[in-house]
Amino acid sequence: MANLTKEERAKREAAKEAEMKAKIEAEIEAKIRAEYEKKLKDAEAKVSKSDREETSAVAKKIQSSVRIPLDTIVPVICNTVGGAFYSSKKIMGYTVEWEDIGSVEYMELGELSSMKNTDKRFFEDNWIVFDDTEEYTASELYDFLKVSKYYKNVLTPDNIDEIFTYPKDEIVKTISTLSRGMKETIAVRAKQKLDENTLDKNIIDILESSLGIQFTI
Repeated sequence: MANLTKEERAKREAAKEAEMKAKIEAEIEAKIRAEYEKKLKDAEAKVSKSDREETSAVAKKIQSSVRIPLDTIVPVICNTVGGAFYSSKKIMGYTVEWEDIGSVEYMELGELSSMKNTDKRFFEDNWIVFDDTEEYTASELYDFLKVSKYYKNVLTPDNIDEIFTYPKDEIVKTISTLSRGMKETIAVRAKQKLDENTLDKNIIDILESSLGIQFTI
């Protein structure tokens, strides 16, 4: 150690500090995980077998979601015709702009969590949808953010035009389950197709009554 240069000694000290930091972080994570599992077992002991099985299944789902790092980069797809604009309340000056439906921008999961708290309509009205990352599916990301309930009946840029090929009764049924924002998107897309002369004229009356609008033809 005495023969080492000042720079070499500094490097060794930095390596030791990094190793110690990693060890402490691993110990903290293990402690948190152990406490969580103990609480889970205590909870399971107080319920019936059937309830315990259900609790275990839910807990496993939560357990997997809480491990998603907040710095995970998520492909966020615009799901509204005409684009969308987001201004962060978390980071001053940080904005995201999608040019049109189908446009993709990449955001950190932590910022999406902030968006849920400050601009929930992005989720409630399905203005955005997620694509899978290399590590996590879109469903896992929705679960982590606790916004899955807004995406049970969502249409996406990949399949939104399919609704215009459904039988009339299926169109009515599908639209009745959609969010306000999703209905607005369908209305705008239908008008686009009408202007392009690619919309089946036989479904115009059904779309108007289901969406509560009237097209100008």
